[in-house]
Amino acid sequence: MSFELRHLRAFVLLAETKHFGLAAEQLGITQSALSQTIKSLEDSLGATLIDRRPRRLALTDAGEIFLDEAVATIIQADRTENIGKRAGRGQAGLVEIGYVGSVPFSPVFSRIIGSFREKFAGITLRMTQTPSMKQVEQIAQSSLDCGFVRSPLGALPPGVISRPLDRERLLMALPATHALANTTTCALRQFSGDPFIQYQPQANAGLHGLVTGLCREAGFEPMIAQVVPQVATMICLVQAGLGVALVPASMSGMGLHGVVYRQIESADAVTELCLIARYPEPGPAVKMFFRHTLSSAGD
Repeated sequence: MSFELRHLRAFVLLAETKHFGLAAEQLGITQSALSQTIKSLEDSLGATLIDRRPRRLALTDAGEIFLDEAVATIIQADRTENIGKRAGRGQAGLVEIGYVGSVPFSPVFSRIIGSFREKFAGITLRMTQTPSMKQVEQIAQSSLDCGFVRSPLGALPPGVISRPLDRERLLMALPATHALANTTTCALRQFSGDPFIQYQPQANAGLHGLVTGLCREAGFEPMIAQVVPQVATMICLVQAGLGVALVPASMSGMGLHGVVYRQIESADAVTELCLIARYPEPGPAVKMFFRHTLSSAGD
C-alpha cells in the first residue's frame, strides 16, 4: 500500500464537495495538486474512483465502496492519534493499584479516586485488595504501580517510596452490650480482660503490630480470640460478641447495628493512610495519578 492518510482525506473531501475547486480550497492546495493526489491514489489501488465527465463529478462504483472504508480509516486514525497524545500527557492509560481492606472506608481515599476518575476519564484504574507488604513486593517487582496502605510500615526496598495522605485515630469497636459501651473515652488497660479480634500479622508492618504494641504499653498482653485478614470481618465478629477490636475511625461508617466505637486515651493510637509507589514513577498515567493523589489528600 503506497498511499497515505492525506490521499484518503483528499478523496473523502472531494467526494463530499463533488467539486475539485472547493475541495482544493479547503485543503489549501491547488486543483492540479488535488487532481494529482487523487490520480496517485487510483494508481495505487488500480481502480478508478472518480468519474470525471465534463460538468459532472461523481464516484464510480469502486469509489462508493472505497469511500466507506476511507471514512472509517480516517476516523480510527484520528482516534488513535488523539489517544496517543492524551497518553503522552498522562490523560490515558492504565494504573495498577493495590489497597488494604480498611482503605475504601476512608473519605480521603474516596475523594482521591472519585475526583481522579472525573478529571481523567481516559485513564483506567485497576484496583486489587492486597496486604501491605505484598503491595511493597509487587511495586518493587513492577507488577503494581502504587498502593494504599496503613502505617506502621516496615523498611521499604530501594525505589519504593511512601507518602502520608491522612492521619486517623484508632477507635475501640465493642458490642453495644459491653460494660464500657456507655462511656465516651476509655483507657486501653480497661480491655485487658477482653478477647481481641486481631489483624493478620505481617512482617514489620500492619496494624497487628501497632495494636499489640499499644496493649503492651498499657501493661497487658492482648488475649487474641480471632485473627482475620479483613477489618470489615473484624467488626462483624465484634457484632457477634466474639471480642473487641481496635480499628481506624473511618470504619465506624459501616454502621453495623449492635457495634459502638469509643475513643482510647492514647496519643499513639493513630494510623496513617499512605501512598506507596515506585520512584521515579513509570509512565505518564502513573505520574498523573501520583501527583493528583498527593495534591488531593489535603483538600
